[in-house]
Amino acid sequence: MAILKFLLIFVVFPLYCSSADVTDAKNAVCPNDCSCRPDYRQCKNFVSCGGWSNDTSVKVNAYTPAIDFLDLSGSSLSRLLNNAFNRLTKLIILDLSWNAITSLPADAFTGLETLLILDLSENDMMTLTHNLFSGLSALKELYLSNNRIDTLEGNDLFTGLKSLNKLVFSENYITKLKVNFTELSALEELDLSQNLLPNLKTDTFTGLVNLTNLDLSKNKIKTLEGNTFNGLSALKELDLSGNSITKLVSNTFIGLDVLTKLDFTGNTINALDTNAFTGLAKLEHLKLSDKGITKLASGTFTGMDSLKILELSNNKISKLPGNAFFGLNKLEKLDLKDNEIETLVATVFNDLGELKELYLQNNQINIIAQRAFEPFAASLTDLQLQGKKNTLQDYRDNTFYDLISLQRLYVRPFDTWSDVCPSLT
Repeated sequence: MAILKFLLIFVVFPLYCSSADVTDAKNAVCPNDCSCRPDYRQCKNFVSCGGWSNDTSVKVNAYTPAIDFLDLSGSSLSRLLNNAFNRLTKLIILDLSWNAITSLPADAFTGLETLLILDLSENDMMTLTHNLFSGLSALKELYLSNNRIDTLEGNDLFTGLKSLNKLVFSENYITKLKVNFTELSALEELDLSQNLLPNLKTDTFTGLVNLTNLDLSKNKIKTLEGNTFNGLSALKELDLSGNSITKLVSNTFIGLDVLTKLDFTGNTINALDTNAFTGLAKLEHLKLSDKGITKLASGTFTGMDSLKILELSNNKISKLPGNAFFGLNKLEKLDLKDNEIETLVATVFNDLGELKELYLQNNQINIIAQRAFEPFAASLTDLQLQGKKNTLQDYRDNTFYDLISLQRLYVRPFDTWSDVCPSLT
């Protein structure tokens, strides 16, 4: 992992060296096979070793200055010794990434009570020992991406991680979540992307009361049970893109009272229950692009009073009913490009009084009802209707009536940019 990322932590924790610390650092002999870089201004000692053995462990532990950052990345390590770091009582960052570690002893991190960042990514671990992290009470960030972990289970897997803010398990082989998250009450970011999770059950994430970001993208999720996200009262961003979800049922998102961004891009959703989005009163950005939605029912988005961006591009929607977007009176951007829409009825855009951008290119539009665009006549700045699939040959009376804020209008099959013709307003 890049050194720059780790250096940021020291801005938050300024330290001042005593004269004794500086003297110790200048006089100390760096262990063989290691590189030592004291930073007197920050009172930090960076130690990077090309390998880790009994001999190296003894020499590093005997190195007089307190070590703050130990970099063992890319050292071809396959295992760690018991109590390997127990004398490094001032360590803040430990980088064990890009090795070949297959397992860790239960006492691998004993004594690291001041550790803030632990990077175990890019190794070969399949399981995690219970209570492995129990002594890391100060840990803020834990990286375990790109291993071979297939299951997270046990009530004591995360015991002791009461200060953890960020947990990354991306790019593993996780198929089951049988773990107790209640120990992670301070967690704010959880990344489970690019795994093999097939489904999510009710109350899966109970205990994560401070979680703000949850990434579940690029798994194999097919179903979401009602109340799946129960208890995530602080969640602001949820990414479910790149899964295989076919249907959104009622009450799926109950309890997500402060969620602002929800991403379903690249799923195979073909049905949206009328109350599928109940509880998302604070949502501002909803992405439902790329794959199988065929229709929208009137009232589908009822209750989403804060929504500003709605993306529905590259689906198979052929018909938009009247009041399709009822209740979205704060919507500013609506993307419906690359669908199969044929007709825009007069009431289709009712309630969209704040809309600024409307994308309808590459549909099959042949009829636009008079005054269909009237609800956002005063606010719309961008309107795109181009594309060879749209067969609209002429414009009915009042089609573009009174669009006083319009700045860009694309209407011809291959338009890339055109000014609004005054005669159309």
